[in-house]
Amino acid sequence: MRRLAHTNRPARLFIRSDDAIDRAGSGNPGDFQMPLREPILEAKGVQLLSARIPNIFPQVPDYQRWFIYVTYDYQGFRHIRGFRLCASTERQRYFANYADIVEQLNDDAKYWVELDATNPLSTSRYLSLALTPGSPDVQFEYDARNRKINTRNVCIAPPSSIYQLVSGFNNVMQISATDAGGNIDYRNIVVAPGLYGNTADLAVAMTNALSVGGVPLAVSSPVNGQLQYTWIDSNVPITFALMFNATTNYPVTLAQNSSLAFGFSYPYTNTQVIGNSFVNNQAIPFDNPTAPSTLQLASVAEAAATLVYTELVKNYLFLNQILGYNVGEPQPSSGPVATGGVIIPVSFCDLVRTQTIYIQSNLTLNGTMCSNGMRNIIQTIPVNVPQLGVISYQSSQAHYIWNTPENIMNINIKLIDENNQPLPMTLNAQTEFELGFLYDDSELPIM
Repeated sequence: MRRLAHTNRPARLFIRSDDAIDRAGSGNPGDFQMPLREPILEAKGVQLLSARIPNIFPQVPDYQRWFIYVTYDYQGFRHIRGFRLCASTERQRYFANYADIVEQLNDDAKYWVELDATNPLSTSRYLSLALTPGSPDVQFEYDARNRKINTRNVCIAPPSSIYQLVSGFNNVMQISATDAGGNIDYRNIVVAPGLYGNTADLAVAMTNALSVGGVPLAVSSPVNGQLQYTWIDSNVPITFALMFNATTNYPVTLAQNSSLAFGFSYPYTNTQVIGNSFVNNQAIPFDNPTAPSTLQLASVAEAAATLVYTELVKNYLFLNQILGYNVGEPQPSSGPVATGGVIIPVSFCDLVRTQTIYIQSNLTLNGTMCSNGMRNIIQTIPVNVPQLGVISYQSSQAHYIWNTPENIMNINIKLIDENNQPLPMTLNAQTEFELGFLYDDSELPIM
């Protein structure tokens, strides 16, 4: 027998996100809580009957904005480098076609950074670097015939005056700290890898690394070609020794309130040395690079090793994949390409963002189940319109979920993509949902 709706038993509930946000005082059109003016009582079943959602989601998810590649310099050292799409801002832009994203990528490629497996990078730290554009290693080209975005190696040989620190090779210095009781603590000081145009820049990077390591020493640019180490806190009851190649025994200990200078050595025979000299403490310059680097695109291994884990929802979800490259192994799998060489993706650039919207809600209590284990999905909606259109969903049949709270004071709605990540929406958008409720056991489907 059909039950008439009344104040606490509406047959239909229409929700507009702006009403919910105004009433709750927080949220956004894709993630909000709707406090009801009157509770819904004795509900037995619920179904999402219709929805309207603007398709304004960024075409490249924030968690897939990193492009990562590997260069091999003239000595064969491996450098993992990367940059973010829309590198200089947290915001993204709309791409009307492949030409748009190629233009953006070529601008962003100038903001590459050296990635370090010993110190994984986060987006916040990347943005805090306030990078200035430099010479790119890669250039992106749209092949209209094959509808693919290719990557070209445009590496150039670094200037001859460059100082190069390579991750895991010569960017770590070891210091021994001896306290007043004679206890010795060995500390590894990791200096940011990369190319330094002069010794002053290198000294700043080393000073920053010492500060992070809790070592009260400062490094200044050379005195007669040698870096100078100086105490900056004489109140610390510790003496420090800079640990170098055992055959040199130099220097031994840096006394408090003193300074000490010494020169460079390259190539290093000890991975824990920066600035040591092996020839009578004479400054020996770094070898001058003689050829441009070769290039290979990164695999999941490099992405997982160099980015903070929160940057990767899944190890294979970074920009290389969206551009159509196989991230299961370095590309090309045959080996790195020389300057001028082109790397062709195996597939096409995917700017769809998501093909299905999953709607999470507190209205279903284990009434549904997804292959990934989620049990609070009230409905899935196909994205059936182009970017900037309005997704319209209308249920084609009655299919009520019978596992629902009987008494409902608040309704939570959250839109997520196929990787269980929230779909970001700005406050100038609006989403609308129509919910149907049943209150009589006889109206529920027979199980």
